[in-house]
Amino acid sequence: MPVKKSAAGVRTISISPDVMNLMNIQTVPVTRRYVTANVRMVGKIEYDGTQLAHITAWVSGRLDRLFVDYIGIEVKQGDHMVSIYSEELYSIQAELIQALKYQRDQPASTTRLIQPIDLAASAREKLRLLGLTAEQIEEIEQRGTPNDHITIYSPVGGIVIDKLQQEGDRVRTGDRIYTVANLNHLWMKMDAYESDLAWLRYGQEVEFTTEAYPGEVFKGRVAFIDPMLNEATRTVKVRVNVPNEDGRLKPEMFVRAIVRSKIAEGGRVLDSSLAGKWISPMHPEIVKDEPGDCDVCGMPLVRAETLGYVTAEPSDIAKPLVIPVSAALLTGTRAIVYVQVPNAEEPTYEGREIVLGPRAGDYYLVKAGLEEGQLVVTNGNFKLDSALQISAKPSMMTPEGGGGGGGHHHGGDSKPSEGGEPMKMAGDSGMSLSPQLKVQLQQTIEAVQQIGETIESAELGDIRDAFGQLGQQVAAVDAEQMSGDMKAQLQEFAMLLRNDSVEGKEITDLQNADRIYLVTKRHAERLQQMFGLSQAGHLM
Repeated sequence: MPVKKSAAGVRTISISPDVMNLMNIQTVPVTRRYVTANVRMVGKIEYDGTQLAHITAWVSGRLDRLFVDYIGIEVKQGDHMVSIYSEELYSIQAELIQALKYQRDQPASTTRLIQPIDLAASAREKLRLLGLTAEQIEEIEQRGTPNDHITIYSPVGGIVIDKLQQEGDRVRTGDRIYTVANLNHLWMKMDAYESDLAWLRYGQEVEFTTEAYPGEVFKGRVAFIDPMLNEATRTVKVRVNVPNEDGRLKPEMFVRAIVRSKIAEGGRVLDSSLAGKWISPMHPEIVKDEPGDCDVCGMPLVRAETLGYVTAEPSDIAKPLVIPVSAALLTGTRAIVYVQVPNAEEPTYEGREIVLGPRAGDYYLVKAGLEEGQLVVTNGNFKLDSALQISAKPSMMTPEGGGGGGGHHHGGDSKPSEGGEPMKMAGDSGMSLSPQLKVQLQQTIEAVQQIGETIESAELGDIRDAFGQLGQQVAAVDAEQMSGDMKAQLQEFAMLLRNDSVEGKEITDLQNADRIYLVTKRHAERLQQMFGLSQAGHLM
């Protein structure tokens, strides 16, 4: 397929209109728009861990009667659960009755002169600590005779989900007998992929469906995002609070869920409905218009903005710069896109290395390398990339330039470069630079050297600042005073170093800093070789 070489840029290629039609090249403009990231997850319903109650033995003894004799029965708060025979209970009741009898038998004069230890109060406290209610203790006092059995009542309403003892078993204080779960509130636990974490926030609304009720959508709110990543599956556990007042949802049901995150500039999650709202940090369903305390746990409410939301009205928030997924030829955190050159006599396209943000649905957020309104190729970009590769120019498949195409050389009078991204032009040793431009380029090299020195300090903040200084220095280089191949080569290096700076300003660990610096160093060394810059400041 014939293509025409163009000297307008290192990655530029011109083709005829007929070839453009044969390649079926299609373009769309780079736009600023709010995009929605649909995070899809699967998981299952589980018991709410905060709504479980364990019925335990208050005293050691024998289980003479289990009033609830099978799992699954519904109980209400205050329902009797078990009757325990206990010698310890009998002796404490006898102690209380004896103390009350002693107080009644003492003459009033003696009681006024001598203040004895209140044995009755002591015995009452022992019974209370064993779990007897005030009504049960009063009944013992009224009856006047000890009882060797104690009845344990359910502290909560719910469903009995576990029964650990049988009638006649001996138990010790604290042994579990039943577990009761309140099914009016449930948890939904799901797995979120690592790539989707950028769009998940505490308190987000989650929609989900179940096999039991096809087509019906239930809702809950994100209550917890696990801070630890599962290394094997590359997923993170997400827990959602789900109301279940009608009891239709059952534990162990499988669910399919979706979180719809509206994305603003910088990859921030936009939710204008939370503007000015206050949320409980432990119970996301508690949202109020004013500061206060959580109705459930009593913790102070926090502003929605502190949880990672953008809460202003959409008209006040900048829209992110986005491109369709099909426009990007991925090379890691960066990508190659092909931009249509405006006002060209024939169809001309320029390859650009850009820095991508996260993917949001059918779009990528763009951090650097493109401007709004530029036309990017969404269909036929692989063919353009192949044509550049055959021409021994930098491409996605051969980022350093040089021969592709199985060893055949179609580069005309250009030669493949050795170890650098832009192709080295013949006679580059004779390139003449103005004193001003030479100083600007030398300062760029020094900025790269400074990054290497800063990395040795292992201070992430200083390293990010050093990469930021590189970006400023690259922006100060005036390539417009050059022309032809020299200008194209300088613009190529400026693009690469600018992208290095953008990535470097966002590093989160030293390993990533080292990786980006090695790429930056390689670009700077190639720049030195290409333009004959001073080698006095050797790159580390």
